[in-house]
Amino acid sequence: MNPHRKLLSGIAFGLSASLSLPAFAQNGDACQPFTVVSDGSDRTVDYIDNGAPGPSAGDQRIGYRSLADQDGNPVGHYRWIGTVLNQPGDDGTVGESVYEYIMALGDGHIGYHRLVQTDSPAQDTSGVAWDTTQSAIVTGGTGAYAFAHGTVTISRDDMVVTMEFDIACDD
Repeated sequence: MNPHRKLLSGIAFGLSASLSLPAFAQNGDACQPFTVVSDGSDRTVDYIDNGAPGPSAGDQRIGYRSLADQDGNPVGHYRWIGTVLNQPGDDGTVGESVYEYIMALGDGHIGYHRLVQTDSPAQDTSGVAWDTTQSAIVTGGTGAYAFAHGTVTISRDDMVVTMEFDIACDD
């Protein structure tokens, strides 16, 4: 097994407890394109001030959101940690952070990463930290999503986040 996939499996296990949710995908069709939605009603975001006191590189946002399918049925949740590379400036410069995600569905986990560009400081946990449609890279998975690879298109409308996964799971 690829050592990166082993690491991802360990991270997924450490970040997310097992769920007693029904399997999201049926009849072995898990590892193909699908869409999940988080309406923001079940979410937690925390800010960790690392490094120099106050807003600075190394600060982190850590969060959780529940997920539903497009019909509103609960299917799991995702957790993330975003590490600030640079804060947005008063002069209009865009801040950047690297985000790592683990999504837990009833039949496995999917990991993905992305670079987030924002004009919202990391310590503001009241809303979503970005306001444009962005893409992420799927880095692997477990269970029905073992060997997952592909992309995720992530968009938002106020507090509603929609994630469109374009994935495959061949090894």
